[in-house]
Amino acid sequence: MEETSKIIESLKSSRRPMICTEYMARTANSNFITHVPLFYQKDVGCINWGLVSGKTQTIYPWGSPEGSPPPKVWFHDVFYPNGTAFDAKEIEVIKEYAKRSELIFF
Repeated sequence: MEETSKIIESLKSSRRPMICTEYMARTANSNFITHVPLFYQKDVGCINWGLVSGKTQTIYPWGSPEGSPPPKVWFHDVFYPNGTAFDAKEIEVIKEYAKRSELIFF
């Protein structure tokens, strides 16, 4: 998160709107809980790849061998196909910041 903060600060001089499209990587401790508060504070939009586990296979980190079992820690997706959250704490953070913001998270 410190690296992300530094990058944001270095880009502020451009005085352009910012949207981060690559921040979710739970296996690298980069997730909604760590980054959404930062993006809110710094006025940076964010996009998450993957919503429901399934066809896009974004629960797997890059480089996962074909046929790997589902990982214990998902890389991107937020929900199981039945609508249950992968991490309920993340959903609470999303809800909290969605209430504070005019931005839409998904």
